[in-house]
Amino acid sequence: MGISRNDLTPEFFIHSNHRSRWDANRTAVERRGWIVRSVVPTNDVEEVFCAVVEGTHSFALADNILTGNCHHNYVAEEMIDGVPMLVTRKGAVRAGAGDMALIPGSMGTRSYVVRGKGNPESFQSASHGAGRRMSRNAAKRQFSVADLVAQTEGVESRKDAGVLDEIPAAYKNIDEVIDAQRDLVDVVATLRQVLCVKG
Repeated sequence: MGISRNDLTPEFFIHSNHRSRWDANRTAVERRGWIVRSVVPTNDVEEVFCAVVEGTHSFALADNILTGNCHHNYVAEEMIDGVPMLVTRKGAVRAGAGDMALIPGSMGTRSYVVRGKGNPESFQSASHGAGRRMSRNAAKRQFSVADLVAQTEGVESRKDAGVLDEIPAAYKNIDEVIDAQRDLVDVVATLRQVLCVKG
């Protein structure tokens, strides 16, 4: 997993010695990124908050539309044609019959609440989002912060070089992506982007 220095703040670090090391080197030349090479178990705990609906694994949108916590890079034990299997979804969400999911666009475009159709040809899956049409490095080379500001006009979001690789033009058209998977999901609601938290 890669981590960009631009995405970090002192609060990111749980251990004080890690926070001090990062803080002491804040002005160092920007590296290509840090790579997590190992993970060590610890007893340190941080609270994470998520709005959920009691008795479900869901959260609610306006008009009491329920949607699941949409993991999109995971492995799940599922029955496929009566056979227990491990299904890996990378950039995909479960779209079993009746499953609710979110399919987001980019920082500056709409997102969709969908209901899965349980299509067996996709192993009851659908895309997690619009998907990139260009690499992060290509986006950084092609676009400027001014382009990012223009493409996210009307959306409260970061508008700096640290998120330039997330510029809307680096992603596919979310409406076309949704249209291409009408055999996988039904659209329940369309969400207009007003706030995007990134990094």
